Amino acid sequence: MDTARTRDGTRLGFIVPIGGAEEKIGDSLILTRYVELCGGEQAHIVVIPNASELDETGARYEEVFKRLGVGRVEALPFKVREDCEREDWLEALASADGIFMTGGNQLRLSTILGGTPVARAIREASARGAHVGGTSAGAGFMSEHMIAFGGEGLLPRAGLVTMAPGLGLTNRVVVDHHFAERARLG
Repeated sequence: MDTARTRDGTRLGFIVPIGGAEEKIGDSLILTRYVELCGGEQAHIVVIPNASELDETGARYEEVFKRLGVGRVEALPFKVREDCEREDWLEALASADGIFMTGGNQLRLSTILGGTPVARAIREASARGAHVGGTSAGAGFMSEHMIAFGGEGLLPRAGLVTMAPGLGLTNRVVVDHHFAERARLG
């Protein structure tokens, strides 16, 4: 998505929603482009892996981004809301060129990060030009409203999806990261 201008004329960072199951091995075209946006070997990328319940997710993305040439990458495993007040982690977000949220369950992102200093720090980072990327649940969480869960179907019907508050990086779109797989045309 294109960046927008702020009131003072600076440019917001790019929002990079990725549908899911992005290529982490081999040429990794999407993640390579994300790394380039963030500054390549000069970049500082923070990974937020808490949508996943797998403890190794953060370390896996640290390895991927290091392999792609990122100068500094660190995972911040926010497990509980109290973690969102850690000054050292807030400072890492404040200095990041890129913030990347992994896949898993977008409600874990919303319930742990929503309304906290971390959510505010991510929005502030985007406003100063940091690029916020995410795959699957991380992509779905980016917009002001997100799809929390839903059914399948080709025809529209009331209650097909349930919405919940998202991060609020944009209010122009809602990202459905598994649109085709979950047959949500309706």
